[in-house]
Amino acid sequence: MNQRILFYDINATNFYKYIPYLLEHFDSLGNCEILLVYDENPNDQAKAFLNKFKTQKVGFSNTIKKIVKDFNPSHVVVNAQRIPDTYLISYSKSLGIKTVMIQHGMYNGFLERNKSMYLLKLLKAIKYLIYSLKIGYIIGANPIFTAVKFVKIFQFGNSYKKLLGKHDLLFVDKIQVYGNYWIDYHKSFFGYKTENTEFQIIGYHELNKDFNNSKKIKYCYIAQTLFEDGRIERDSIDEVVEFLTRLNKTGSLIVKRHPRSNDSLYLSKGLEITDELYDADFYIGHYSSLLALPIFKRKKIILLPLKNHIIPSYFIENSYLFSDWKINNEIPNLNFENNSIENIFSKPVSVQKQYELLIQSKQ
Repeated sequence: MNQRILFYDINATNFYKYIPYLLEHFDSLGNCEILLVYDENPNDQAKAFLNKFKTQKVGFSNTIKKIVKDFNPSHVVVNAQRIPDTYLISYSKSLGIKTVMIQHGMYNGFLERNKSMYLLKLLKAIKYLIYSLKIGYIIGANPIFTAVKFVKIFQFGNSYKKLLGKHDLLFVDKIQVYGNYWIDYHKSFFGYKTENTEFQIIGYHELNKDFNNSKKIKYCYIAQTLFEDGRIERDSIDEVVEFLTRLNKTGSLIVKRHPRSNDSLYLSKGLEITDELYDADFYIGHYSSLLALPIFKRKKIILLPLKNHIIPSYFIENSYLFSDWKINNEIPNLNFENNSIENIFSKPVSVQKQYELLIQSKQ
């Protein structure tokens, strides 16, 4: 029996960033029809990759509900528990469709967003409000109260588990995670229950990669979209870039860009950017999941703390937390000790194994 798999993400670039290997594997099997559904257009690099797949963009007339009805998937796959994902999950489960979540990146609990972002992206905020109301109808709760709960969770950091944990339709049938740590995270943060959701450890696919050794550099900064996503103010990212600029004068520095990075932040200061992860003496960042590979390879990691951003303990234990980075022009002479991260980022299973785990029914 051919499977019909609907993959959803808010930004189409994430299909290319997180699961290109899995999509290519599905496509090569010949027994699966896949549809990639998204809200925001991909960047040019991702667009070239996605051209080989069937895609649909969510729009005013082409709603999530219409796409699901027209495609009639056997499985719906998301990669987060955001409001649009949750609407798709609850609607799909109400129709008896199997639902799956594949972990993408490193989750960090509540991330406060700048209030100005809601004004800049007013239409997006209105759409999320509508989704919240619809979720309330689907789960049989008061739609307005449900929308208020989502505001409390995503804007003010209230407990997802406490406010919404009792509604089983909000939670996928199975989750593929990087390691045992993330099983506990989903249960304690969101309210997932092992009797309702099957947890599958697939490991962290980035550990299959290696550094680009075509040139040796001293510093590699791993960028995140903290400013682009409204999680820090412009002056905060400017301070980071200024520190990198000072550091670049003491040794070669390159910025490993995120697929959605605002490149002008770095290029305007004469910093080199790249899509490659080069071999470096030091890796600098905040809490990007890409730091897992340098940690796994026993490299030296420098973490730059930011106001109101909590860096997970397992990164701190394997890195140097550089609290005085704003007033320093160079990295101190330090001793580093790397601990095991197997519980956080396990070695990845094969793509065929991940496919089988995703498709198979729970025995």
